Amino acid sequence: MRIGVVGDIVPGRNVHLHMVEYGDFTRPFQRVAPLLRSFDVTVANLEGNLSDTLPQPEDPHSVTFVSSPAMLEGFALAGIDAVTLANNHSVWNSEGWGVQGLLDTIAALDNYNVPYFGAGVNLATARAPWIVEASGTRIAFLGIDAVTANYEVEPGMGNGVLDVDSGASSGGAGTNPYLVAQLVEDVAAAAAIADVVIPYFHLGAEYVAIPPAWAVEATHLAIDAGATMVVTNHPHLIQGMEIYAGKPIIYSPGNFILDQMWAAEVRSGYALEIVLRDAAIVGLRFHGVEIEDFHQPRPMSSGEQAVLMDRFWGATERLATRA
Repeated sequence: MRIGVVGDIVPGRNVHLHMVEYGDFTRPFQRVAPLLRSFDVTVANLEGNLSDTLPQPEDPHSVTFVSSPAMLEGFALAGIDAVTLANNHSVWNSEGWGVQGLLDTIAALDNYNVPYFGAGVNLATARAPWIVEASGTRIAFLGIDAVTANYEVEPGMGNGVLDVDSGASSGGAGTNPYLVAQLVEDVAAAAAIADVVIPYFHLGAEYVAIPPAWAVEATHLAIDAGATMVVTNHPHLIQGMEIYAGKPIIYSPGNFILDQMWAAEVRSGYALEIVLRDAAIVGLRFHGVEIEDFHQPRPMSSGEQAVLMDRFWGATERLATRA
């Protein structure tokens, strides 16, 4: 069985403007849809809001990201089965909408029958795993926001932690916060009911090719609690990987749909393919993509893929050397 995981899909700004210009909200997905549909299960990070009522920001450089729920037609075209909302743009934004953007996004996902995890109308929903069965194997995904709901690590650019609290509460909407005791409990609980458990963390410092030490420790805690493997994102570029306790940890597959064009590192990323035989991970493949025209990823050529993997293994070696 083959699982596909992609990084940041960011609605809004130039991605939204191009979809409107072409009159096609599936356009960002068209050149990568065959790849994503080839997986048995495909998961993405939806980093922004989908709403029919929230306005587009006046500032073209705003870090508030919003588009129409019609963009979910593109998710359907690409066969994306579920999304994580555990990220710093599900709730936090520069327009001051607060949780309204998250609630509108949840309503849109529900309307299009797209499952989500890592955020919700309350803490219990945000903590709950998304569980899917494929080829007789039960797979559980957990989403953890360690950027805007980090209750363990001091805020700061180096740590990649913002001094805001977007975390859900027992009676309030938000993202699933990073709290060590809660993480360990949730991973162990998922491992008790699923064959494969994959936490998808939002963590790390932006535009830095290796994760901070606390982030590596967080992924190790998840493995120790029973995770089969771990995937992270947030830095807007690819990082590397490590094997811990015999299990893979993939740090940041990078951008997937975003309008950053100013460097090769931010206009590229990859779809991670996880190959399972029953509950065992027997292979990992990296399908590089290059984002063009501020909104549309395409599969990389072999030469572009080689450069991407040079960066990947370079980051892997730097992490191993630091450790």
